[in-house]
Amino acid sequence: MKRGIALLTALLLTLGCVQGFGTPAMAQDISGWKGPEGRTPTANWPGTFTDGAAVVRSANEGEMVRLYKEANTESEILLLYYDGVQLELISSATDGWANVQLGTIEGYIQMDQLAMDKESLPKSKIRQMQINIGQPAFDGKSVQVPTEPLRTAPDAKAKTLASYASGVKALVLGYCDGWCQLYVNGKIGFMRTTALEDDPKAAEAQASSAVPFSIGGVDYQDVVWDEDYMDIVPESGIDPASYYPGTQVNYNVGVWTVQDPSYNAAVNNPNPYDHLNLREEADELSPSMGKYYNGARVIVHYVEEDIGWALVTIGSLTGYMKMDYLAFGSDGYYPISAMPLMYLYNPNTSRTSLLEDKTPYARIVGQYQNGTPITVMGYSDGWLHVIIEGQIGFLQTAYAASVYNPSPIPETFSWNGPVGPHSVADWPLAYTGVTVNNPNPKDRLNLRTSPSSTAASKGKYYNGVQVSVLETLENGWVKAQIGSQTGYMDTTFLSNGYVASAMPVVTTTGQVHLRASMSTKSTSLDLLPKGTAVILIGLTSQWGHVIVDGQMGFIYAKYLK
Repeated sequence: MKRGIALLTALLLTLGCVQGFGTPAMAQDISGWKGPEGRTPTANWPGTFTDGAAVVRSANEGEMVRLYKEANTESEILLLYYDGVQLELISSATDGWANVQLGTIEGYIQMDQLAMDKESLPKSKIRQMQINIGQPAFDGKSVQVPTEPLRTAPDAKAKTLASYASGVKALVLGYCDGWCQLYVNGKIGFMRTTALEDDPKAAEAQASSAVPFSIGGVDYQDVVWDEDYMDIVPESGIDPASYYPGTQVNYNVGVWTVQDPSYNAAVNNPNPYDHLNLREEADELSPSMGKYYNGARVIVHYVEEDIGWALVTIGSLTGYMKMDYLAFGSDGYYPISAMPLMYLYNPNTSRTSLLEDKTPYARIVGQYQNGTPITVMGYSDGWLHVIIEGQIGFLQTAYAASVYNPSPIPETFSWNGPVGPHSVADWPLAYTGVTVNNPNPKDRLNLRTSPSSTAASKGKYYNGVQVSVLETLENGWVKAQIGSQTGYMDTTFLSNGYVASAMPVVTTTGQVHLRASMSTKSTSLDLLPKGTAVILIGLTSQWGHVIVDGQMGFIYAKYLK
């Protein structure tokens, strides 16, 4: 018996030597790990680059960066990270490894997989998705809304940071087996991969956006302020910022214009000058994510009746509001709005971005012209949560003004076209087959408001301009269109086929906007530098109808020669 035990002991010791001491550990198999798949757009890191931080930057295109438990490639792999994720750099060593941390997870990444300065930051590959764990259900008494916990670690038993309902947006920073590390509403934690799905609205917006999605942030266009811009005149003695803390002043109010039926309740304070906090947790001592005016609507996901709080979403934010200060829109009724109506004013650029989150590096929801009306739903430190043309987003408080007064165009300025010799250009766009043809090429053909030679003119057009005929009338007139302009033209001065061009080539005398219509309030199609050559196809007393680089628009004539 003793001999048998001795042989068994010897065998176990031998196996221990072979497996534990004589053979290197095998590399971890992560081929079964599944991260986000499908139509998942990229997004920026939710914040600015911090000096001394480390940003994930894969050495090989298309590869994820591995976070190891120890500083060697045979160690356990904790996570796979996307390019653009910013990590806290704990220490870096000469052996080519860096000790880093994000949230509660600490580990090691090879130094050649990290960027340490702004000049070497990579294009972000962080994924934007949304939570989907089922729709609300009515049990006959109340609405039950399923939620998914965001945990401190990739473990179903880990502490819950917060819980979220379907539709809440999330940034996927990295993943491991069955779990994703997310950024949601300012929190970094872990959620089951199966609780996430593609965000079709974000994918559609990114596909149609010309703005690059990179960790370096939005590349705002630098422009020069000139007389073609609007003047913003502050209301006498009142700083626009005084509206935000609820100062009782008289101001115009904005209305709810978001076409989304999911917004089923509205802020309803007994005192309309007071504001309702959106809290991170269902607790009055929890940090506020923003303060909201009466009339601002929210999506109520579920109500915790016993404590009087509701989980709500406003735009990209999800948090808690006190039920006592919310009114549901039964029978179409909502509280009277106390949301201030303000106007976009950015002295540094003609178009300002409306952002999805409270960071200059957030995804762009839209870009809008100075003077565009803004409905302020709420505010937080340095940011306004606003509605612009039916879109919800964030705007820095510095870019909102209380009063908007367009500068009047001086009545003394009147224009009848360029003077002196100019070269001419042929029509550069598609031909319609109907061409302006005056017997006197120095004359121009009026586009009139009605089919009569005494009707007001909407513009005078040169020989060679192509006209789209919308309707032929019996009195020798046609309803015509030239670009965005429609009106009536006398067929006596129109021909089928080629006509020698009389359209002059003129140049801009300063940096000026190409406008969508004859108004400084209209959309800016482009900002043209001084000296840009444009083809003048028609004119009014104050505007030139031009073509430049294949694009048709209007330029205030004061800037043409």
